[in-house]
Amino acid sequence: MKKILVALLCLNGLADVQAQIDLTGRKARPRADCERVGEVRFTEMHSKKSKVLIQIRADIDAEKDAGKLKILKEKEKKELDKIAERAREDAIEVCSENPE
Repeated sequence: MKKILVALLCLNGLADVQAQIDLTGRKARPRADCERVGEVRFTEMHSKKSKVLIQIRADIDAEKDAGKLKILKEKEKKELDKIAERAREDAIEVCSENPE
């Protein structure tokens, strides 16, 4: 269990570093670029880890009723919006020390 936790923390750290530093030039990215890259990476990371989103998508795959599918799609969109907002906040926090 500890190994899994350490691996997740390392992956999270890599997302932070990749957002903050341009590896081709090996210098800090400007804050706007850092936030843009970080937002994409954090959205991907949060989407993969979200148990709620995984369950909603499984329900969508199993559902046949059009009315219920519409409701599930709306729930999926709301969850994706929450994930995007959380990713945006994470990116702003991580990139707060990068130069303008």
